[in-house]
Amino acid sequence: MNAFVLSCLPDLSRVSASTCATASSGRSRLYNCWRAAAGAASLALLALLAACGGGGANGTAAGGPATAPAAGSVRITGAAVKGPLAGASICAYALAEGTRGGLLGNCVTTGANGSYDLTVPGSAEILLQATGGSYVDETTHALTSLPAGGTLTSVVTGASPAVNAYLTPLTTLAVNAARASGTLTLASFRQQAVALKSAFNLDAALDLSATAPLFGAEMNAYGQALAAVSRLASGGLGLRDFLSAPDANAIAAAFIQAFNASGNTPTGPTAPVTPTVPSSPASAPVASGSLSVSNATVASFAPDAAGFKVSIDKADTIYRFEKQVSYTLGAGGPVVTGQAYLSVTRRSQGEGGPLQTTIVQASLAPELGLSGLKTRVCPGDCGITLSTPANTSHPVTLAFSNFNLDGWTLDGSLTGEASGAAWSLLDLPRTTDGIVSVNGVPSMVTTGDVVRGTGPGGTSRSVTLRLRNGGMVVVADVLNPQGVPTAPAGVTYLAPDQTPHFCVTNCNVTLTENSTSTVVAFNGSLLEGGIVLDNSIGLLKTQGSLASPSLGGFSPVSDSIRSENDLRTLVFSVLGTAAQGGISLVSVKSRGGLVEEVAVVSGIGVGSYSCFKEAADFIGVPACAGATLSANGRSVTFAGTSVGGGFGSNRQTAVIEGTLTARGF
Repeated sequence: MNAFVLSCLPDLSRVSASTCATASSGRSRLYNCWRAAAGAASLALLALLAACGGGGANGTAAGGPATAPAAGSVRITGAAVKGPLAGASICAYALAEGTRGGLLGNCVTTGANGSYDLTVPGSAEILLQATGGSYVDETTHALTSLPAGGTLTSVVTGASPAVNAYLTPLTTLAVNAARASGTLTLASFRQQAVALKSAFNLDAALDLSATAPLFGAEMNAYGQALAAVSRLASGGLGLRDFLSAPDANAIAAAFIQAFNASGNTPTGPTAPVTPTVPSSPASAPVASGSLSVSNATVASFAPDAAGFKVSIDKADTIYRFEKQVSYTLGAGGPVVTGQAYLSVTRRSQGEGGPLQTTIVQASLAPELGLSGLKTRVCPGDCGITLSTPANTSHPVTLAFSNFNLDGWTLDGSLTGEASGAAWSLLDLPRTTDGIVSVNGVPSMVTTGDVVRGTGPGGTSRSVTLRLRNGGMVVVADVLNPQGVPTAPAGVTYLAPDQTPHFCVTNCNVTLTENSTSTVVAFNGSLLEGGIVLDNSIGLLKTQGSLASPSLGGFSPVSDSIRSENDLRTLVFSVLGTAAQGGISLVSVKSRGGLVEEVAVVSGIGVGSYSCFKEAADFIGVPACAGATLSANGRSVTFAGTSVGGGFGSNRQTAVIEGTLTARGF
C-alpha cells in the first residue's frame, strides 16, 4: 500500500477525542467540549470546537463573525477531518476541464480543531487540498504528523459567494475515483460521491462535502462510515482499489475486499470502537412539555423538571418521563406519595435500521392502581413522532396527536435531555466492527452476540449479527463434547422487511474460535430467495478473571452493558455453566467514569456481597476502594477491593483481585 493511500485513510474512530486534544489534556474538558460542539449545526459546530483553545484558520474560527467576501470572490469555510488536522495548509485551485489550474488567493492554516476560513477569487469550479498538519492518533494517543505526500481533497462550486466544505477521506476517494473515470470535474466528483454513498449505505441526500461528520456520542452515519475506513487503515488492510474504482459496484467490491484482504481466515476482530468514558459526573436530566389526557381523574401530565430517563438495553431505547404526585390512599386514608410516569420503548431490528416495535406504557394516575396502568404495543412508531435538533441525537421530543392509549387519548409533546447519557448502542462500549456483504452490497455490523446452550445433542452455539441496513444474520451449529461441530453451520438472514431467508446445509459458512475471539466467515453463502452472504467478522470474547480467598475464582464467559442516563452497568456472568457454583455474577455500576457500586453473587443467589461509592457500614457494606474503570468503559480492575453483606453474626466480608474486560456490543 503506497503512502498516498494510507494518507487518505486516517484514524477517524472518534473525532471527539481528537478535537480538543491539542487544546487541553484534561479528559473532562475534552469530552464536554465535544458533546457541546457536536450538537450544533455545521458552522456553529466549528465555532464551538474553537472554544477548546484553537482558533480557526489564521486565527479566525470557521463559523465566527462573517466577513463579507469582495465582489467576485467566494468565502469557503469548513474543516479538514483527519483526526481533525491541526496546522494543515488549505489551498484552493481553479479546476478547468479536469486540470488543476493556478492557486486562487493565499493558502491558510487550520486551527487546532481542523477548521479553516478561506476567501479566494471566484472560479467556476474549485479544487481544495489539505496538506501537512497533525492529528491525535486514537490508537496510540500520540500526536501524529500527516505523512509526506498525504493530501485530503474535495471539489466545490465557485459560483456562490459562500461555500461550506469538509475535506475527508470520502471526499478524497471521490476525487480520485473521478480522476480515474477520465476527467475530474464537479459533476464527475458528485457522480463518484453518489457511488461512495451507496457503497457505505449512506443516505443518497447526504452531501459528503458540505455535511459535518459527527463522532462520539453524536455519531451520524457519515461519521460511522469514516470510522470504518479509519479502522481498515489501522488494520493494514489493502485499499488501493478505492482510489481507482470508477463505478459504484467496483467501489463496493473494493470495500468488501478491504475487510477480507487476507482471505476468509482473519486473525481476529478489528480494533474496538469505544466512546471515551467521561471523567466527571453529568448534570441533572431535564424534562419539559405536557400532555392533555381524556380522563376524569387525570386531565393532564407534565413531568417534573428532572423527571426524564433514557435507557439503552440492546435493541431497546427507552424514554421515560416521571412526576412525583400525592394522593389519598382509599376513602379517608392517609396521603401518600407515588410516581406517575409515561415510557416509550422503541425496539429496532438493528442500529440505524427500521424501527420494529413501539411499546407505550403509562401510569398517569397511580391512585387508580392497576386500572390506571395503560399499555399499547404496535409495529412501527405507533403514530408517535420523535424529533431531535438537526445533526444531533438529543434532546428528544416525543409528540402525541390524538394518541389512543388503551382508551385514553393523549395530545401534546414531551422533551427530555440527559447530560452524559447514551442515546444509542454506538454510545456504549463496543468491539464489534466490520461488514457483511448481502448480494454484493456491504452492510456494517453494529452488534454481535454469541450464545451457548446445552442439550441432549451437545452444546448449541449461535452468533447473531445485527446490521446497519436493519437486517439480522444468525449462524448456528452444535458441538459434541469434544468441541467439534456435529454438522456444518446453518444460516438465517432476516431482511429489513422481516422476510426470513434460510440455509440449512452446504451453506459455506464457518465458525472458528480461539481464546480471545469468535470468527464468522461467509464464503458465497447461498440462502433461499437468492440471498448471498460474504465476508468475515470477528467478535471478541469476554476476558479476565478474579480471585478471592473466601469466594474462589471467577472467569466470566459472557457480559452485558446497559445504561440509564449517565449510569452504566456492566454485568459479567458464568450462569448456565458448570462454574456457576462459585462466583456466578459480578455487576459493576459506574457514573462519570467512577465505580459507584459492585455486586458479587455467589452460586445461584446463595450469597451477595456489595460495595458502594459511599459506604453504609452499618449494614456491612464497605466502600468500593480499589475498583477502577478503564477509559474505554470495558474493563474493571479490582485491587484488594472489599465487598460485604449480611447483618450481625451473619455479616461477612470478602476481598477480590483481578481485572474483567467486557466484549461490549
